[in-house]
Amino acid sequence: MRDTLVQSLFTIEHRPLRAGVSASYGWGAYWDPNFPSPPALTGCDQYSLGHGNNFGLRFMADVPLWGDNSGWSFDPTLFIDFSKPQFSWIQSDMSFDTGTRQLVPFSIRHEVSATVGKAGIGAAMDYMPLGMWHVKAGLDLGIMFEQTYETSLHRVEPGALLLDGTRDTTTGSGSLSKRLSMLPALVFGTSYEVPLSKKIQALPGIEASLPFGSIPQNSIWRWGGESFWRAFEWNVNLSVLFDLTPRKETVPVYVKQEVPVVIPRAIPEPALSASIHAVAITANGEQSPVVRMTVEEVRTRNADPVLNYIFFDSGSAKFPSRYVTYASPDEAKRRFEGSSERHDIKLMNLYRETLNILGDRLRKNLGISIVLHGCTDNTDDRSFGNGSDKSLLALARSRAETMRDYLINVWQIDPKRIKVEASMVPEKPSPFSTPEGRAENRRVEFRAEPSRNPQNDELLSQPIVVTNIEHLATPDRIDLIPTVSAPIVRSYASISAGGVELQTFAGSGSSAKEEKVWAPTEETLNKLRDSLNIDYDVWDSAGNHAHARSSIPLNIIHVTSDRPERVERFSLILFGFDESRLDRRNDYAIRNAAEMIPEIPVKRILIQGYTDETGDPIHNDELSQERAAEVQKRLLELLAKSETPLPKEVHSEGRGSHDLLYDNRLPEGRFFSRTVNITIERGP
Repeated sequence: MRDTLVQSLFTIEHRPLRAGVSASYGWGAYWDPNFPSPPALTGCDQYSLGHGNNFGLRFMADVPLWGDNSGWSFDPTLFIDFSKPQFSWIQSDMSFDTGTRQLVPFSIRHEVSATVGKAGIGAAMDYMPLGMWHVKAGLDLGIMFEQTYETSLHRVEPGALLLDGTRDTTTGSGSLSKRLSMLPALVFGTSYEVPLSKKIQALPGIEASLPFGSIPQNSIWRWGGESFWRAFEWNVNLSVLFDLTPRKETVPVYVKQEVPVVIPRAIPEPALSASIHAVAITANGEQSPVVRMTVEEVRTRNADPVLNYIFFDSGSAKFPSRYVTYASPDEAKRRFEGSSERHDIKLMNLYRETLNILGDRLRKNLGISIVLHGCTDNTDDRSFGNGSDKSLLALARSRAETMRDYLINVWQIDPKRIKVEASMVPEKPSPFSTPEGRAENRRVEFRAEPSRNPQNDELLSQPIVVTNIEHLATPDRIDLIPTVSAPIVRSYASISAGGVELQTFAGSGSSAKEEKVWAPTEETLNKLRDSLNIDYDVWDSAGNHAHARSSIPLNIIHVTSDRPERVERFSLILFGFDESRLDRRNDYAIRNAAEMIPEIPVKRILIQGYTDETGDPIHNDELSQERAAEVQKRLLELLAKSETPLPKEVHSEGRGSHDLLYDNRLPEGRFFSRTVNITIERGP
């Protein structure tokens, strides 16, 4: 047996040194006035008690005393205070009325309003008796730098007018004293500490100030007993303190233990080793090793939806600059590229032309009339006008009228075909509790006015067919499965191509052995030119490091001009916030997909559900799966009804908000992300 030191790590909780600022506002009572005696203050000995408000600002520190387990601290401060005391007394007397030749009583109120400013230093002892409660007691020592007054007379009914024939008059103003007035006071208070972050705390509280001390009148220093602003003050205050030193510290602790002596043998310690390999998940859920990834350029035919919302900025009825608008009918005719088919355009850029797509379709379909419904967020929009409900309705209507005027002036739509409506909030609003939800509610909704032709709404909102060159990866998702030989504390995995990292994964000891999932995006696939490199690094508690690398060759196949579209994609949108129920417009898009399947050779159907990034990620994963499942159920019902044979691969999945389709900083990006895509891949 022998003694040895065993190391362990111990976390120490410190009471940090803090500094900050404090603001206070309160009320004070002022007594025992000893005003100087300029002519304007005749009768000053009559003033006895006054009151007023005060405001103060302090720069303070909080210095812990007697160790981390002590609740005591020392609080030095620098302060500046302003007080507005006011004193008054009533003069009651008799005056002789020359008309009635009688004595008539009268009353006059004498007032002195003063402004007192002082600056000084303070010190207090602070104690935390329970939880986050603080109590303190200390001393403030201030020197006045501003001492002004204004005295006035006021007639009190009944009574004679003043000598100048008025009811009120100012008789004088100026400085009260040129002596240095020192004001000592005892301070008592309590506060409660509220953490705002790891390093910032707020302390709301209350405080009382009591004066003390006296020096003879003829001294150059005039203390509280000889000064008219001797005061008792109550204040409410709010302090904000910042940590200047760390609250936690991890230190090694060594404990002596007696351990048996083992005679070492020449057996090498096992080295830390690691490996990582990629697998693909087949349609039946089995794993298949990835020996090569094929990236094929394919022609795609996308049925992109039309979002029937135009969004507005807070308090505004003008189109935001991101929308494409034209100044005249001639410019619209010359520059607009069509509302049924497009080439090589992204969905978000297509949405920017919604106003012109709507105008073009109304111009071509004369039998369609529309309803423009303006809405507000009922919160931020209250900056418009006087903020009343009437102003909100006026703003909502003005937004709809802005859109109506554009359709009339630029697209020359008959005003009789456009109906304007307004409400403070949409019929199906997004949450008002978040800025994102309120931005989605500031909108104009457009729809076909009900008529005998039920297809009008479909003609108005039918998708736009866009043909693009995209990239199709096989497999389209790979799982990285790591293996390590011993317990580890940290891991780092990366996928790179051409020296550029495409995806990284960092983990702790508990998550290091979990598989990593990589689904390349269109932007990533467009950049691939060489092999994929997978690097995996791990570290154990002793500082040992192991590195593993594997590679996946890439096979790039370029598009040929004589091949038809390889992928047909249908996007379904307008899922309500936190909803997965299909509406009539979504069902119309599913029927279009179902009608196409019997006409082409189908290799695979992939149904993918998405959400925006707001809310809980776990809930978003479940919601996206529900949306995809609802679409798959309806699509299979339509195929069974038409007796269409199903392809071998029909797969649905929820991608949640981890794989965002569009930029979620704007409301249209969030709406387009609440979607399900039906991807139909042609067979050979």
